Amino acid sequence: SQKRPLDREIHKYWYGIELDEFDNSNADHIRVSKYNTHNSKVRQYFKYRPNDLLVIDLTKENSWEGLCEFLGKDIPDVPFPKKGTK
Repeated sequence: SQKRPLDREIHKYWYGIELDEFDNSNADHIRVSKYNTHNSKVRQYFKYRPNDLLVIDLTKENSWEGLCEFLGKDIPDVPFPKKGTK
């Protein structure tokens, strides 16, 4: 399907390359690079406001602790939801 001009502009802005240059051989590298750059910029933005940014490892057993503390809420008596589990 043909991409609209705005889609092409957004793609160029976000990935730094033209849509036609983006393929499976470079997609993972570009996505990881953009992810790391974005995270770095967010952390820099909140550098002097650490209480305004929640950084949480969702792979840890009790991810409720950090989330509830950040939100000022009590920890619920249910397991933290994880994708792909019941």
